[in-house]
Amino acid sequence: CAAVLRWRRSREATMVERYLAGRALGPVALGFSLGASIFAHSTVIGIPAEAYSQGFSAWRWLGSCTFISIVFMAYAPRLQWISRVRGYDSIMAFVKDRYGISQPCRDPFYWLVVLVFLFACYIYLCAQLDAFGRLMSTISGGKVTVLQGALGLAGLLSIFEILGGLRAVVFTDVVQGVVLVVGSLLMLFVIDTSYGGLPGITAQLALGHVRVPRQRDCLDWAELWIGLGIQRALLPDFAQRAMAAESQDSLRMGSAILAVAPFLVQVPMLFFGLVARARLPALLDPKDAFSLVVLDIVGQGGSGRDIGSIMMVASIAAVMSTADSVLSVASQIITLDICRPLHAALVPASSRTAHAAAGVGEITADGAEGDCPPPKAASAPGRGRWLPWVGHVATVAVAFLCIPLVFASPDFDFLLELSVAVLAQALPTIVLALYWTGVYKWASAAGLVVGLGLGLGLVATEIPGGILLSLLGNWVVTLTLCFTLPKLAAASSEEHARVLRLVFWRRLAAPALAECS
Repeated sequence: CAAVLRWRRSREATMVERYLAGRALGPVALGFSLGASIFAHSTVIGIPAEAYSQGFSAWRWLGSCTFISIVFMAYAPRLQWISRVRGYDSIMAFVKDRYGISQPCRDPFYWLVVLVFLFACYIYLCAQLDAFGRLMSTISGGKVTVLQGALGLAGLLSIFEILGGLRAVVFTDVVQGVVLVVGSLLMLFVIDTSYGGLPGITAQLALGHVRVPRQRDCLDWAELWIGLGIQRALLPDFAQRAMAAESQDSLRMGSAILAVAPFLVQVPMLFFGLVARARLPALLDPKDAFSLVVLDIVGQGGSGRDIGSIMMVASIAAVMSTADSVLSVASQIITLDICRPLHAALVPASSRTAHAAAGVGEITADGAEGDCPPPKAASAPGRGRWLPWVGHVATVAVAFLCIPLVFASPDFDFLLELSVAVLAQALPTIVLALYWTGVYKWASAAGLVVGLGLGLGLVATEIPGGILLSLLGNWVVTLTLCFTLPKLAAASSEEHARVLRLVFWRRLAAPALAECS
């Protein structure tokens, strides 16, 4: 309903409205959207499965969420500010402007960063569709196949995102976030009333499930915390939320909700795996632990049916809140950062001018109300009639291109690890470039290439700590080039020089924060 109402009210919406919700996300909407989006299939499938197999050590996932919050808070305030000053409508608009890329279609660095973002989005979205299909299959007793569940979710998300844009996604994130918190916390009540309490469950576990981490586990923990923390914070849907925030105050409150949410959701999720281990010690697939415990709660009758139903809805909310966010930002990248530059390069300027005069397919700098007018060099939001249709096609294409991979049923844990190794390499490209003018395109490109090569190679060969080593190599190469060839950091144009004047380490002063108000 929210999507349909939003579509009827803003059929001629700009790309800022469609993909950034008009830069008007308040603290509650932003906070719950961030909090809900952080919980993916790993929350309702991965944590219970790991708790079933390894016990209390599954709480290590809380550390990765803490790193997600740290990385997000490191770049979000500055990205929100500079995106308003320069009129950015996507994260790649920042990359293009910050590195002085005047012709993105001919720039290999631009396309490398686009591929890094899209690869991570594609793998992440495929994993969510696969997880949703598995949940539906388990709940239905096999009546719904994994592929049917994935197809249904892909179709639903496509329709929803086309009709509602980011506003509809955020609205449902708020609802899903509330349901997810309530459904998770109910486990604290159920484990005490139906399973003899946590002491009783712990007494039934093997010694290996209650031990402290061994020394050889520390490297795996550190890699999960740092690698996954960086990767998830840099997934473009988080940057999209930062750019959509209405103010710095909204970001502060949103970041606080993001930091607290894992303790309300992921801690109870561990208990599902422990209960399954105690009740179903011979479970063939640990990934079914959550669903089977919920079905057991429902089978107890009485209030168990209601509680179990809420828990199942919460699990669906965890998957959908991430899937719709990633689908929205993938559509944004394809529409604004691939199709728009290609259109500008392929269609002669005279034709675009003639079309604009006729009111057909024009692209105008039409920011959201209250925004600073974007300069000519910035990637201004478009109102071209063809852009929304490209966005619709991109949304459907991305959603259904995931289905073949779901059908192939690969090892998504391995693919997600590859995704971490890839996207985490963008940390210097995005975060460091927001604060230090010494970072230039070719230094960032060299570090990115080295990091990608090391990351993919070390993960594929299962070298312990491979992601951490690749990150170290990336930073060493990037910083070495920045310090040894500082002259390459000079502005390539007058417009580029204006951008570099907005890049600094010091804290934003009050006049700067109020510049767009």
